[in-house]
Amino acid sequence: MLMDEEDVQAYVGAGGFSFQGSVRHATGTSYCEFHSHANFEIVLHAENAGIVSLSTGQSLEFSAGGVVLHPPCIAHSQQTTLPGTDLCVQIGAPSPHPAALNRLIFIPLNRKPWLATDVKLLTEAPARRSAAQSMALNMRAAALFVELLDAYDEDRQAIANPPGADLAAEAEHVIRGEYASIRSVAEIADRLCVSASRLRHVYKQQYGVGIKKRIIQTRLDHACELLATSTLPIKAISAMCGFETDRHFSAAFRMALGYAPGEYRRQWQNGNDG
Repeated sequence: MLMDEEDVQAYVGAGGFSFQGSVRHATGTSYCEFHSHANFEIVLHAENAGIVSLSTGQSLEFSAGGVVLHPPCIAHSQQTTLPGTDLCVQIGAPSPHPAALNRLIFIPLNRKPWLATDVKLLTEAPARRSAAQSMALNMRAAALFVELLDAYDEDRQAIANPPGADLAAEAEHVIRGEYASIRSVAEIADRLCVSASRLRHVYKQQYGVGIKKRIIQTRLDHACELLATSTLPIKAISAMCGFETDRHFSAAFRMALGYAPGEYRRQWQNGNDG
C-alpha cells in the first residue's frame, strides 16, 4: 500500500503541495505525443479510455471515470481509444519525491466518486484570484492528492481481499475443525450470523468450490488418511469422519475416488508393502 510506505507518509505529511493550474480538453480517438510537466498531473478521464505510456517504458490502461496520476518531469504519451474529455490538474510538490510515486498510477473512483467532483471544481478555478482563493485552491489540491493515494490503496486492498473473503475464511476454519459434526450449511451460516445462500455465494466465489462439496471432501480426506494409516474398521472411520451411514460413506467415496473404501485401503497397503 502506498500510504503504508514510510517515505510516502513522510513526504505527504511534510506538505508543500500547491495548485499550479488546470485545463479541460476533448479527446477523440487520437494520439498525444510525448510531453512532460514539472508538476504532478492528475487527469480525470470522464468518459474516455485508452493507454498512457511513460518514456521509461511503463504503459497503463485507463478507463472512463478513473484518474491517472502522472509523475513530474517524465515524458508521457496518450493513445485514446474511446473519445471523451480529459480534466487535468497540475499539483506542485516538493522535490525529490518518493520512488513509489515515480510512475503512472491509475485510480478507479467507484469507491470515492466525490473525488471526480473535486477534480472538476479545480478545473473551474478562475485565472485571476485573490490570495485567499489561491490559499484555498492549494489546500484543495493537497487534500485531493492525499485522497487519491488513499483511494488507490483502498482499491488494491479490495482486490486483495474481496467482499466476503473474511466470511469465507471463517467458514473454512469451521469446516476444518468440525467437519465430522457439521450437519448442514445452514448450521455454519447460523453460527456466522448470515443466510445460508449468502454463505454459499461468498464461499464459492472465494474458493471456487461449493461449501457442501468442501465439507464432504474434507471428510473424505481424513477418511483416506485413516484408511491408509490405521487398522480401524471402515464402519468406525465412517462415523469418525461425520458420515451418517456406511452406505453414504461408500457412495461418496466411490463418487470422488472411483472405488470403495476397502479397495482403497488394500491398494494403499499393497503399494506400501512394495
